[in-house]
Amino acid sequence: MTTTDRPTALFFYACLIAVLLPVLGPVIVDGNPLYAQNQTFSTAIEPDKYVVGPGDGFRVDFWDGSVQTMSLTVTAEGNVLLQSMGLVDVAGLTLTEAKGRLGELIRKFYADLDFSISLTGVRQVNIMLTGGVAKPGLYTAGASSRVSELIAQAGGLIRGASRRNICLSGCKKECFIDLLKFERVGDFDSNPYIYSGNKIHVPVVTDSTTFVQISGEVVLPGGYEYKEDDNLGGLIELALGFTGLHGDSIYIFDGGGLTGSRVVAIDDLYSRIEPGDKIVVSRIEKDLANNFFSITGEIRVPGKYPYQKGLTFDDALSVCGGASPRADLYSSVIYRRPEHDRSDESKKFLNASVDNNLSFESGREPVSIDFREYYPDHLDRVGISPGDSLVIPANTGLVGVYGMVKRPGMVMFDEIGSAASYIRKAGGYSGGADKGRVQVIRKSSEMRLTGDPGIDVYDGDTIIIPEDKNRKSFWSKVKDISMIVGGLGILYLAVDNASD
Repeated sequence: MTTTDRPTALFFYACLIAVLLPVLGPVIVDGNPLYAQNQTFSTAIEPDKYVVGPGDGFRVDFWDGSVQTMSLTVTAEGNVLLQSMGLVDVAGLTLTEAKGRLGELIRKFYADLDFSISLTGVRQVNIMLTGGVAKPGLYTAGASSRVSELIAQAGGLIRGASRRNICLSGCKKECFIDLLKFERVGDFDSNPYIYSGNKIHVPVVTDSTTFVQISGEVVLPGGYEYKEDDNLGGLIELALGFTGLHGDSIYIFDGGGLTGSRVVAIDDLYSRIEPGDKIVVSRIEKDLANNFFSITGEIRVPGKYPYQKGLTFDDALSVCGGASPRADLYSSVIYRRPEHDRSDESKKFLNASVDNNLSFESGREPVSIDFREYYPDHLDRVGISPGDSLVIPANTGLVGVYGMVKRPGMVMFDEIGSAASYIRKAGGYSGGADKGRVQVIRKSSEMRLTGDPGIDVYDGDTIIIPEDKNRKSFWSKVKDISMIVGGLGILYLAVDNASD
């Protein structure tokens, strides 16, 4: 082949690669396609907490169609201009307040028309993330993102990173984020929105002597990182409540050795806790152990109650005053001792806690019950055993989707459905996803279930899509392409030489 023919060959190779790459898929770097992707808004927003700012977009629709739809954007000065009507200052207002102020002006001009105002897009903000995360640095996210989503974007927490004292600065008042409280009890105040100018710092815990140790009759005993102003009730809540075999007293031993020990009543949950304290929840007398059950979480009066033969879930709710408005009864969990009978359905899930490295006091493990079959009309068919501990979690309205998806983060929870439906809300699978091994972590019990994309997902669950370890890497693809192109190149040269 002559020198003048080489550009022709190079052009041939380039065309061939252009054809092959779409077939082989996009190049994957750190789990993300190399080409840019359009980010769309899919995160649930709390209108009473989201603060409107420059760049946010609004849309005004008039229901009878007599007035053209208005598309509005918040200016850099925090104003919204409505043509022929005026300027509205929305700087620093919550979404609810901003929509109310816009509505006031529109009604002055269209008093007889019905209309709706909706948020159509959120501004992008740059957030500096430092400390104990896998990939510290500057990240871009929507202003509706929460702290946990930025941490997930940075590769997650490293070993030894704080979960309860994450510093959020650059706002009106520096605050410390308690992600463990968010994960365990669904407290969204412990996982706030991020805004322009915020900085997130995750400290690495180096002094384990400050941990508060909880033992005795709680569902998840162990060491818990201390957070300023901790009280007894908050730490018992992080330990997922009492087991049902707790006595009337709690012993608190001073970790610093200054005040010795003290005994508090089981319902004195506002007692102050100090760094290094050791909490021991006493056990009920052995001959009375089968006479009680406990119920905690989103119910009117949490606590320990006498057990009666034939007790049902419906009876337990009635005894404690009923569920609170925030209760998520579909995700309720019953922790049960192994000596009591379990349904065939619940036995299938007994090993799930082992997969997730959880250790339950006295061998108790969560009993998995599909409450869709029983709630709201048949809770009287769910039997309660002596010593059971019932945990009623809070509704979150969200599902977390992380791993090999195009838009990892939290998406709105609509109804109990398959993992596949929520993966689609997160933009679908990214390249390299292991689509056959979807992992779902239950909100309350933290059980990790692995299955196909048809596995059921409940409010507050977390979906994780792992990477397909058998998928060929980028350089393996390049090698394969080179072999193909090389072979075709030899063929090209042979034909070219033959033509000469």
